[in-house]
Amino acid sequence: MLASQFHGQGYGREAVEAIHRWAQDHTTWERSCCLFDPEHLVSQNLALKVGYVPRAELGRYNGQPVRMMFRSYDRPVTG
Repeated sequence: MLASQFHGQGYGREAVEAIHRWAQDHTTWERSCCLFDPEHLVSQNLALKVGYVPRAELGRYNGQPVRMMFRSYDRPVTG
């Protein structure tokens, strides 16, 4: 979470992209997932911009509805 005076300056996107670069280089994850309050559209829009795809239906976390989004990591095919 960023202080309001820093909203809209690209810091959130920069942080998410850095996490994805780290995950690509240092993990074997096939995908990552984000959970959002269904009404928090700003965060969902950021996730869409960095490649997350929303699930059509809402999920539940701790009894609360959540918007789930997933992003796959490009991995070389080995065989």
